[in-house]
Amino acid sequence: MSTTPAKRIGIGRSFAAGCCTGIPAGVILAYLAPMPFYLGLFFFLVFGLVIGAIMFRFGRGAVPVRPLTLNLTGSVVVLLTWGTTLVTEYATFPGLVARQTETALFRRLTPQQRAEVVAKSRTHVMSQLLGRPYEGGAADWLAGFPKYLRWIARDGTMECPRTVDPSTFTFKTSQRRTSWAFRVVVSMALLAFAVLSQYRLLAQPQKGELSPDVNPSQ
Repeated sequence: MSTTPAKRIGIGRSFAAGCCTGIPAGVILAYLAPMPFYLGLFFFLVFGLVIGAIMFRFGRGAVPVRPLTLNLTGSVVVLLTWGTTLVTEYATFPGLVARQTETALFRRLTPQQRAEVVAKSRTHVMSQLLGRPYEGGAADWLAGFPKYLRWIARDGTMECPRTVDPSTFTFKTSQRRTSWAFRVVVSMALLAFAVLSQYRLLAQPQKGELSPDVNPSQ
């Protein structure tokens, strides 16, 4: 009797579990990644081990699985998690600028002024990234993502108005240019290592189990 359908179900379950775990993990990692002295990289290793262990747990019924299948499935989850981190970082960027704008004013703002700072900071940031007036909408937001990545890799600074004050201030990301690129590359490597180190264990038969390719009479 063929075990292929059961294996496909097992791999499908492990992949779904990895996606369901990887997306929220990617959101959390977006807030931890910019920690000083690259301390945030440690959490990519920790979260990767957790994701890999969960995928292993849900895929145990499919053991043994071909290494190529595990590498492909695990890599998709790694890219999804890593991509979620970058998208979340981009999505929260205008809010970060708004908070620094408020800090740069050195005074308390009324709720109306705070709302104005948030709205105008978002418009300004997106317009700077796009190189044209920001009109809002999903199309403009999506178009800004690759330009955000290019901006932070090349510069990472932006002249921003204080909104309720005629002056401006220079916004600087905590990690930019080479330091940001280094963090992004190393974070993906650590995440991939951690996830696959756990998930690849599905290629080995568990104790007391025989591989379907082994003849018990031999």
